[in-house]
Amino acid sequence: MKGSTAFVFTAIAALGAFAAGAHAHANPAPAATASVGSLRFIYSGTLHRRYFSSCSYAVTGDRSEACVRGVVVASYPLRSSPELGAKGASFRSGGVLFELYRAPRRKPVATRALPPSLSLSDFHPARKGMHTNGEKRELFFRAKGANYWAIAWVGRQASKSNRDDLSYLIGSIQIK
Repeated sequence: MKGSTAFVFTAIAALGAFAAGAHAHANPAPAATASVGSLRFIYSGTLHRRYFSSCSYAVTGDRSEACVRGVVVASYPLRSSPELGAKGASFRSGGVLFELYRAPRRKPVATRALPPSLSLSDFHPARKGMHTNGEKRELFFRAKGANYWAIAWVGRQASKSNRDDLSYLIGSIQIK
């Protein structure tokens, strides 16, 4: 299967798993999808999503005023501008957060391609912007000739259900 056909089958299987109660939630919510550039992923309907667009150096790390578009998904309600480095960013000790954006073209080219099966263990501990109430991990990778930056936040007191939601989301990332 190729591209969107494979994703549709994956999404149908995920929806079936949620409906069958295979997910960690006692009252499973329907699955939802999000996409950034040529990537798409599935996440639990219990999570909160907010798309963003930013040209701020604090977000992009690019002083040439390059802009990025991305998405943040978290286990708690998100404020406007929830992306790392923006004024609405928050990392709760009892929650999880995932951020994905297509990196500016001026960034170094990612040498690692998106693996066929991605997990949180593929992410590296973040050295910059560490917090005492949880762990931030990140991954810089390439898909369809574009660079992507993924950031995962796991609060120290995040529930098993929230951690499972984050693992499920990361494992569902694929090329459209």
